[in-house]
Amino acid sequence: MPARFRLRTAKVWPVLALHALLCLATACGEDPPSSDPSDASSGDGAGDSDGAGGSDGAGGSDGGDAGQVDSGADSAPDVAPDAAPDAADAVDAAADVSPSAPPTKLRKPLTTFDPYGLHTVDLTLDSASWQAYLDGVAKGESKQVYEWHQANVIVNGVAYSDVGIRGFGNGSQIDNPAKPNIRIKFDQFVATGVGPGKHHNFRLKASGQDPTFLREPLVYEMVLALGGFAPRFSWAQVRVNGKKYGFYQLLEQHDARMVKHLMNEKDGARYETIIGCAGLNCPAAGCAALKTYYEGGDGKEIVAAAQVIASAPQGQLQAQLAPLLDIDRMLAVYAVDATVSNIDGFAAAGQNFTFYARETTGQLVILARGADLTFGNFGAKYDLLTPWGPPNSWCKERQDALFGRILAEPALKTALLAKLRTLQCGPFAQANLLQRIQVFETLLQEHLDADPLSIYSKTEVAEQQAELKGYIKARQTALADLLGPCP
Repeated sequence: MPARFRLRTAKVWPVLALHALLCLATACGEDPPSSDPSDASSGDGAGDSDGAGGSDGAGGSDGGDAGQVDSGADSAPDVAPDAAPDAADAVDAAADVSPSAPPTKLRKPLTTFDPYGLHTVDLTLDSASWQAYLDGVAKGESKQVYEWHQANVIVNGVAYSDVGIRGFGNGSQIDNPAKPNIRIKFDQFVATGVGPGKHHNFRLKASGQDPTFLREPLVYEMVLALGGFAPRFSWAQVRVNGKKYGFYQLLEQHDARMVKHLMNEKDGARYETIIGCAGLNCPAAGCAALKTYYEGGDGKEIVAAAQVIASAPQGQLQAQLAPLLDIDRMLAVYAVDATVSNIDGFAAAGQNFTFYARETTGQLVILARGADLTFGNFGAKYDLLTPWGPPNSWCKERQDALFGRILAEPALKTALLAKLRTLQCGPFAQANLLQRIQVFETLLQEHLDADPLSIYSKTEVAEQQAELKGYIKARQTALADLLGPCP
C-alpha cells in the first residue's frame, strides 16, 4: 500500500468508526432523508451515502433519490431496455455507444454521459452560502452540506438559472474537504427546470478516495456488461464563483431519467437505505422491521423479499424469490462486488445501492452506485465466495443472507459462477480491462496532473494506478483457480 494510503488509513479509520456508530442510528446513504418526495438521491465511497449518515464508502453509502420516481424521458440506453423507448430517447443515442477507436484527448461531450467527454461547469452562488457549505463539509455538519443552496450554473456554455446544489458523500470527502462533491438539481427551485440532455440531476464527484478516478466507472461498465443496472458517467472541469475546483467525475443520478433509460418505466418506488449494513438481512426485531431501514415507499417489497430469504425451504428459494426480486441482475451485482472486492457494496455492507420496485412486475431490481472502494482500495482482497469482512469494520460480523442462500442452492450457485465466468473471460479479462484502463489513463492524465486542489502527488497517483492494475492481474489468478482458465 502506498505511503499516503497507509497514513490515510490510520487517519480515516477512527472517523469511519464514528460513521459506523452513526450508521446504527441514522442513514447510511449520501443524502439525508428528504421531505421532498421527488428528491430521491444517491451516493458513493467510504463513509458515503446520499442520506445523512449515509455511505459512499467505508461506513456509508452513495445515496440515491428515494421515493416515487419523477417523470422525464431519458436518452438511448447503454444496454437494451426492457421496452422500446419513446422518440425523445433518441436524443443522446450517439454518446451511449462508445466508438471503436476512442479519442486521444477528452473531447467536447457528444451527450451528457459521454465517457470520453469533458464538460465545463461554472457555478455561481452567494459567497456566504458557499462558504457555509465548505465549512459544513470540513466540520462534518450535515445541515450545511445536505440542505439545498440556490445557484446559477453554466454547463458547456449554456446558462441555467436557479438550480439547487448540495453535497453527497462522507468518506469521499474526509481527506480533502476543500474539494467537495456537488450534486446539481435543475428543478429544485423551478419546477420546470431541466438541464443538459433533458436531465434533471447530475452529480459531480471529486473522487477523494480514488486518485485514479477509474475504479467507480470501471465497476459500472462491468455491471452493465453483465446485464445489470448502473449509472453512466462522464468528466468535468468545475469552477465555483470563478475559482477553479478542478477535475471531477460527472455521474448519473439515480432518478426518473435513469429508470426511463434503463427500463422505460417511471412510476415505481425507489428505496434508499437510511440505516446501513442490513441489505435484505432481517434485523433482530424481525423482518417486518426492515422497512424502517429504508425510505421511498411503504417497504412491503423489501419485507416480502427478506422474509422469503429468511424462511424459504432448501430448494424452494428461487421459485419463491423470483416474483419479488430480479435474481439475475442481483447476481450481476454480487459477481462484480466479489470480483472487485467492493468493501462498501451490497454484499459486504448492505449499502451503496438503490432498490427500484418495477411498476410492471413489482419485482425489486438493484441499481449499483458508490463503487470507489474497489479493486484493492484499502488493501481489500475478498475471497470470491465470501465477499465481506475486514477491512470493512463498520458492518462487523455481517454476512449477507441472500449470498449465503445462493451458495447453498445448486442452481443459483451455478448461475453466480456463470456470471463470474463471464467477467473472467470478458470485461474483467486482463487484455480487455488493462486496455480499457490505458485508454482512460491517456485521456485523464493531463487533467489529474493539473488538478489544482488534488491532495495527491503525481507519484502517489502513479502508485495507485499500478496498484489497480496489480489487483486485476492477481484477481485473474484467483478467478482461474476457482473456475479454470478461459478458453
